[in-house]
Amino acid sequence: MNRLGSASQIIYQSFGKFLPLRSFFSSFATFALNIFFGYRPLLGSLPCRMTWSCFVASTKHLASARSSLMCACVALFCGCTTDRSGSQPAAKMPAAPVKMVARYTPTPIKIDGVLDEAAWKDAAVYKMYLADDRAADGTQLQEGGEVMAAWDDNYFYLAAKFHDSDVVAGMEKDQELLFNYGDICELYLKPETSSWYWELYCTPKGNKATLWIPGRGRFGLDSLALGAKSGLVVAATVDGTVNDWKDKDKCWYVEMAMPVKDLRAYGDAFGRGTAWRILVGRYNYSKDLATIGPELSMTPKLPKTFFHLTDYYAVVEFQ
Repeated sequence: MNRLGSASQIIYQSFGKFLPLRSFFSSFATFALNIFFGYRPLLGSLPCRMTWSCFVASTKHLASARSSLMCACVALFCGCTTDRSGSQPAAKMPAAPVKMVARYTPTPIKIDGVLDEAAWKDAAVYKMYLADDRAADGTQLQEGGEVMAAWDDNYFYLAAKFHDSDVVAGMEKDQELLFNYGDICELYLKPETSSWYWELYCTPKGNKATLWIPGRGRFGLDSLALGAKSGLVVAATVDGTVNDWKDKDKCWYVEMAMPVKDLRAYGDAFGRGTAWRILVGRYNYSKDLATIGPELSMTPKLPKTFFHLTDYYAVVEFQ
């Protein structure tokens, strides 16, 4: 039984002693804990919907309490910011998007996870953040990182260094939802004037995935998104040991190269004078973290812990 199941049983046993109310308390406990714990971020949408349905059904015989309790739960449900169901959390539009500089490199970058090219020595460096909803209560990022971007006529490049005391990578296959299995770097690229965007993955073991989302109304259809193909090239190196929780790791490095021809495949121009948006997200699993489940960080900073708030992505400044 998972953490949510165990905790909901405690509430059930403590408060659901009256037989007519047992189904009510069991459903409500599971639903509420899904919301408060944010267990398995971006994967909780189906359990939330199922337990919500059970909760509503079980309150049919509690007419006097139903109205107030449902209102409270709806308010909690709206705060489930990492839901992968497709409904973006409410957030005010940004006053002005931040910029992320990507400098042109005349020499192609070797994708080996080493980050020793001249392009990276001259690149602008951007640090990782917690989203505002996590930082608002004083929560601080426990394991940070830095990212850089570059480009040439054939590729858009990303490099990152992630501080990590316990590097985890439980999947050794490509084209999977790799955030389910361990640490991951996620690169999002979106043309400003189009609805579609790319979601690209790299793990500490160098596994990769390409997802292409036609528009936000198609978000959540992972089986379709995973059907995308690209010439994405990735590599990673680890200062430490992967999947050994008994020792202390230091960090891992990632390099990604997305072919420009793939980014242009749907009619969008790419390079100087074009408008693209970018987000870099990270899933960080570790036994040393205080969080329940992975720590999610990103650059630029988002108002909610939800990587698909495309209006808040940084603008790529091609130099």
